[in-house]
Amino acid sequence: MERWVRSQLRLWLLLLLLPPVPGCQKESGSKWKVFIDQINRALEIYEPCSSQNCSCYHGVIEEDLTPFRGGISRRMMAEVVRRKLGTHYQIIKNRLYRENDCMFPSRCSGVEHFILEVIGRLPDMEMVINVRDYPQVPKWMEPAIPVFSFSKTSEYHDIMYPAWTFWEGGPAVWPIYPTGLGRWDLFREDLVRSAAQWPWKKKNSTAYFRGSRTSPERDPLILLSRKSPKLVDAEYTKNQAWKSMKDTLGKPAAKDVHLVDHCKYKYLFNFRGVAASFRLKHLFLCGSLVFHVGDEWLEFFYPQLKPWVHYIPVKTDLSNVQELLQFVKANDDVAQEIAESTMPHTEGCTEECWKDGWMDGWMDGWMGTAGLTKSYLQTAQTLTSRGTGQDCKNWINANSHLPFEELIRTSLYLSTANVIQILQLFVYLCVDGMRMVCNDM
Repeated sequence: MERWVRSQLRLWLLLLLLPPVPGCQKESGSKWKVFIDQINRALEIYEPCSSQNCSCYHGVIEEDLTPFRGGISRRMMAEVVRRKLGTHYQIIKNRLYRENDCMFPSRCSGVEHFILEVIGRLPDMEMVINVRDYPQVPKWMEPAIPVFSFSKTSEYHDIMYPAWTFWEGGPAVWPIYPTGLGRWDLFREDLVRSAAQWPWKKKNSTAYFRGSRTSPERDPLILLSRKSPKLVDAEYTKNQAWKSMKDTLGKPAAKDVHLVDHCKYKYLFNFRGVAASFRLKHLFLCGSLVFHVGDEWLEFFYPQLKPWVHYIPVKTDLSNVQELLQFVKANDDVAQEIAESTMPHTEGCTEECWKDGWMDGWMDGWMGTAGLTKSYLQTAQTLTSRGTGQDCKNWINANSHLPFEELIRTSLYLSTANVIQILQLFVYLCVDGMRMVCNDM
């Protein structure tokens, strides 16, 4: 919080003392004034999130639960489950159950990680969690039905929740991320290290983008790059749907580039993909200035990110992108302050925020809305146990005297979910410097 305030004070001083741009015509100076006035207005009305448990995000929960304030009936939940709009979960006596079918197992694992962290203080409940990219409940659907989705637009009734990527289950990108982006907490550290290796003055001042053509909204930037390569370096890469050069606008697909290597550039672009793009929180940690295109698609934390305070807003059709790039190049100190003031904000978007802030508010709000009781819930025959938060801890305590090889052999008798939890605990114990069987490896 203090770090953010100091950064914003520096930005205000820069704006107050900003001299006219040398050699610019009056019209050009007027354009800079328009942008500077927008930054000033944004800073004046912005109130940073000072809560240590991320309760400033609870307004998103309350808004998304509004259509269900009248309660959620047993029949309504049965209909959601029947229509297969997501993955069915139940919590009964502090044990988590899930249907066997999960379209993306690593995504379900990310969701379950956080639920199991707080399951000891949760009452009996059930829910349907969508781990697909696209929301499932358009507002024209009546009555509204409760489905949790990580991203949506204002045209959907889905209830937003923090994506599995705040633990693991990020998209797989072959060949650089063949099994997904991996753990967010570890990836975050890699990005912070890369940002330190590439301070602002060393960064390349060419705007940068690499990504597949998941949305044609990205096309104008690719075409601008081909026309003005010194202004923008933007190319399409392949994805699973790539069939020919038609899918990369008539040019060969570019090589995929690690996200940590994006930190070499001052200006990074974020577009929507199929839904909201997973890359946004990664880009902020580079200490680069993010150009965020469009404002239709949201994740739960987007409402706390403000245009001109945390990023440069770009029209969806990119009609103002060249002017914006000219502005930041002509006002490098201002661009730097916006970029660097966003890093401490994004560093707060951690798995602890997910667990301690959002999960409590989400589950409390859900139970207050649903009105489901223990007498109603019975374990569905189609669901299997995902364990409890204490299961793997008890197992570790009972077997901590064993060598590593014996631990692995013993763990084969546990469920896959519990093995994953145990391996996660291995990491926690090692990091905390506690006695750990990893030392026997």
